[in-house]
Amino acid sequence: MLHLDSFDLKTVELYIKKRTKYYENEFSKISNLTILDPDSDSKWKHKFKSKCYQDKVYELIKKYQPQSKK
Repeated sequence: MLHLDSFDLKTVELYIKKRTKYYENEFSKISNLTILDPDSDSKWKHKFKSKCYQDKVYELIKKYQPQSKK
């Protein structure tokens, strides 16, 4: 439901267009966000040094690190 004080069709269309643009921009900011399960001992505190984050960091490093030639 729209919360506008106008029933003018052009106003509603403009509102929808601008809100769509706004949310597209906002969602692009979080497109690379990953939510990880917290460690059971971290008690829901965000810590970069927590095991689940460190495991993910190492996984990404390994994924993108150039393979050494043997």
